[in-house]
This record gives sequence, C-alpha cells and structure tokens, in this order.
Amino acid sequence: VPDSNVDVVFVLGTEPSYRWRAYTTELLVHAEALKVDSVILVGALLADVPHSRPIPVSTTSEDGELRERLNLEAPQYEG
Repeated sequence: VPDSNVDVVFVLGTEPSYRWRAYTTELLVHAEALKVDSVILVGALLADVPHSRPIPVSTTSEDGELRERLNLEAPQYEG
C-alpha cells in the first residue's frame, strides 16, 4: 500500500473442494513465512442476481474487537 507500512499479499486459487485441510495448511505455512498479521478471505456464491439490483454483501469476523470496531457480524457458518 503506497505511503504506508502495510504490505498486501494476494492469493488467487480455485476452491479446493474436499482438500480444505491441505489447502489451509499450505496457506498458513506461507503466511507464517511472510509474517502475515491478518488473513482476509473473500469469496462468492454462484447465484442469480439481476444487475439492476444491489448485490448483497456480508462481512464477518471471529475477532470480537475487530467486529466491534468495524461493526461486523459474528460468523454463523457451521460446516
């Protein structure tokens, strides 16, 4: 990020389907090697959304302090 002490690392990949543990392990090994402070996951669901209407976006965090600071929701995912 220009004029800041923040570096951003982007990882682009296909959803690993049934190999989530291996994918997560590899991602975290690289994050640790790069001394990453935070991991932000961005994803999408395939859905029929008309272009004439706003697209719903949700944000969640496991971190209570971050949720309060950014007015985020607690995650509800159970899978």
